[in-house]
Amino acid sequence: MKKGYKWSLIGLGVLIFIGITYFIAHAYFKNKMEYYEVAQKGQMVGYWELVQWNDEMKKQNKINPWPFNYQWFGIYEDGRFYSYMANEKADIGATQLEKLFNSAQGNITYTYDQGLMKVKYTDFPNIKEVWAVTVVTKKTEKNGVEFLPGDLIMSIANEKGETVYYRHLRKVS
Repeated sequence: MKKGYKWSLIGLGVLIFIGITYFIAHAYFKNKMEYYEVAQKGQMVGYWELVQWNDEMKKQNKINPWPFNYQWFGIYEDGRFYSYMANEKADIGATQLEKLFNSAQGNITYTYDQGLMKVKYTDFPNIKEVWAVTVVTKKTEKNGVEFLPGDLIMSIANEKGETVYYRHLRKVS
């Protein structure tokens, strides 16, 4: 076999491999993206409550840095970010969250660009979080948990880029 011909076959093989990999990846992500899209900042603004996941869905999280069962958030257009967490269930609406967050000292801010929410803590300048934020666009169910249009899915990765924690939020009215 001639040297040039051998390299042409290797090159063709590499191109075929790349092409197959692309189409598999494209099909995989197309299926995943059928139910959500990268959130726009305006879709994030408002008051949110953590959606409770069952034990099967909780396995998605490799860590749980915020172990409170009940969590509420206020995300403001101007970059303010508030949270309230508790182990006891409470019936809290948007009006109560607005009052609570407006009376609190704001020490958490965020910036948002192209699907990434960068959170900064005034009191802890060495702590920085980067969340990928998507919004559910089509009602679906996974392992017994309902995902509704408008729900936010926030995910945080470790230093290797592996997703280690998901936060599923539903808008509070």
